[in-house]
Amino acid sequence: MNADEYGTALKLFSKLGIDPELDTELSRCFFILSLFYNLPPDERSYHSGSLESKFERRLNKFRIAFFPAFDKEQGCKDVFSIMDSLYNLLLRNNLFEDAYSFFAIFSPWIVADWSTFIGLQPSKKIDGKAQITLIKLLEWCKEFLPEESIFQTDPITLFRSESEISKYWDKVLGFNDDLFPCYWNAVFFHNCPKIEVKVNGNITKTIKTYRRFLAPMTQLLENYWDALKNRNQLKYAANPWQVRANMNHSPIESGLTAEGTLYNTTVFEIINEKATDVIRSAFYSISRNDSELECSFLFEQFAENLSRESRVLIVNPSPDLILKCMSDNRFADLDKLYFSVTDICVAQCYSREIHQAIFIPHADINKLSDIDYVLIMSRDYPANKLDDLLSAINVCKPCAQIIAVLPRQAFESVPSTAEDIWEKQHCYIEKLLRMLVSPLAGWA
Repeated sequence: MNADEYGTALKLFSKLGIDPELDTELSRCFFILSLFYNLPPDERSYHSGSLESKFERRLNKFRIAFFPAFDKEQGCKDVFSIMDSLYNLLLRNNLFEDAYSFFAIFSPWIVADWSTFIGLQPSKKIDGKAQITLIKLLEWCKEFLPEESIFQTDPITLFRSESEISKYWDKVLGFNDDLFPCYWNAVFFHNCPKIEVKVNGNITKTIKTYRRFLAPMTQLLENYWDALKNRNQLKYAANPWQVRANMNHSPIESGLTAEGTLYNTTVFEIINEKATDVIRSAFYSISRNDSELECSFLFEQFAENLSRESRVLIVNPSPDLILKCMSDNRFADLDKLYFSVTDICVAQCYSREIHQAIFIPHADINKLSDIDYVLIMSRDYPANKLDDLLSAINVCKPCAQIIAVLPRQAFESVPSTAEDIWEKQHCYIEKLLRMLVSPLAGWA
């Protein structure tokens, strides 16, 4: 679906009285269309009077309200004409037969854990009953819970305390009571799988040596890259620091200095280690490592919509996210895959290990063009220094899809850093979500 068709779809939603910004209304819209156009033509009518069609009886059975644009007293022929236009538009773009495809385009964040939600369905797909369940869960959340209290709500307590929910669940949907918390958690929560960060002894020893000398981890990485470049010359050296100085025609002090000790430790201990392992161990401590979120929920949201032969830019990824992308078939047929990292040293280290992607420093983002998909991970970047990351917006195609995880301060500052940049680039914010799964991922 191109940008013009997407805009047309949003206008058609609005004409039906559906707010495309609300997940509840979008889910109800798709269910109504699906129910209506899967019935024989002679059953596709809506009177809202004494004589009901099969379509109307089903809506009433599941207590699903018809489109607000329909006038119950006089009817509204235009509604069915608009429905036809929207149906044909979705059909042309292969967004009607599969509910997941529809939500992936218009409401990708509607379900927190799609795999669990689909796995709960007997049919293992998002059929009519699954759509009704989703609609009702969204409606109940809005009706019975104050804003943001969902994170402190026990679904079992909610189920038992609200008779409207329990009666509908048992009598209309016909589900067992013990399934309610399973569905509830699948729609509103995503459990990120644990990523074990294992640091081998050689890297640990090297990091401890640098910390003992109060040396920054950036120096470790620079020495690591220098050692990689000169591996052949340093391979059998008893004093790599001296060999390096001779190669560069640089005089050094007699004896082994702190700088020489650090360099030799790097050569002796980690020259054979992978760049992803070194960078993860040196720069991604527990306090700033958000790989679990990146490699599960956000990764799936981003990867699911990728199209072949497209140009993809991932900004500020963790080593685990890079490895996740390189092992996923959805990234195999891209035209270009770019990873934007902190500086040229980091880019060179990654490039030495991974050859199927292009690594660039943030400062070189503006040299790119015609990007189709962007994923931005701000992690612990200060809100007042996000320009480097958000410059990715400048190199996108007009209809590019962008997912950005940014700190709350980027939106709360006056003027708002993120919103100001997006406005200048005429970038439409489709969804703005508060993410409380991690203190590092404030807003997306």
